[in-house]
Amino acid sequence: MARGRLDAAPSRIHVPLAIATVVGLFLLLGSAYTALDRPAASASLSTTGASRVARADRVATVVAGIPAELTPDTTLAVVGTVSARIALVHGDRPGDRELHVSLFEADGRPVDGATIHLAGQMRYMDHGAFEATGTSDSPGRYIVRLSFAMPGEYELRIAIATADRTGALLLDVDLPN
Repeated sequence: MARGRLDAAPSRIHVPLAIATVVGLFLLLGSAYTALDRPAASASLSTTGASRVARADRVATVVAGIPAELTPDTTLAVVGTVSARIALVHGDRPGDRELHVSLFEADGRPVDGATIHLAGQMRYMDHGAFEATGTSDSPGRYIVRLSFAMPGEYELRIAIATADRTGALLLDVDLPN
């Protein structure tokens, strides 16, 4: 055999290994793409109360299709001079949450007598839509009780009606496993 010359037959490709490699790359790239597709701006809202210690949920408010960080101190414009502060609090069971909504005028006065209606759905799985209505527990403060079917990403549309105005908010919620 002369030096530099290959007399051996061409090597065969191991088909199962090739398929596994391609599938692995597809899954890796798909995970990276999915991570880029998720809302980048979200905040961890921790639970208050000793009996309600749990992992933090990620919550973002969406304005003009752009998610923005939501913290308990974030003030959201609802309609006219009415603003809101929102907190998502863990309930007693794994999927239970309470959405606490505080409504107030620009001068700080609480907004009483408002109606809060929430419509939600899981983003990437068809588990059906759900609805809930808020109840007032003190002047300007409303609680909407929610029971999520499972961990995952949800879209919550909140309609807020006062005596003379109606506004809406959109939230993205990611509940951890």
